Amino acid sequence: MEQEKYHLRRRLETAQEEYELKTSELQSDVSTAYAQLEEASAAARNTEREKSQLIATLTEQNQRLTSQLKERARAEEAMATELKGLRDQVNLKRTSMNEHVSHLDMLRDEVGNQTFLLVSTILFFLIFLKSFDIFPCFFIN
Repeated sequence: MEQEKYHLRRRLETAQEEYELKTSELQSDVSTAYAQLEEASAAARNTEREKSQLIATLTEQNQRLTSQLKERARAEEAMATELKGLRDQVNLKRTSMNEHVSHLDMLRDEVGNQTFLLVSTILFFLIFLKSFDIFPCFFIN
């Protein structure tokens, strides 16, 4: 019975040693897991911080680009308005110029008609005078 007690104590001691060894290993594993968890948490916080900074940067850039786009749209609208005004001026001047050219053509035609009438009248008058053998002194026969 002593021998059995001895074997049982021996088995108990071996079981306790194995228990302590296993407990020590598990505690080491838990410590390692906590360290890895802390590293992962730190990395997640860092990633979240970088993500927040990136979002802030992109938001600022988006606002700047939106502002530039609005400014360019206003400038484009102003240029379109100015272009329309210039086109209207050109069309007005073109119309005015066309009217002047038309008026000039009418005057040219009128001068031509009046010149023809004057020449016709002079010729008629000269023929009339010749028929009476009356010539002004400045005409030579």
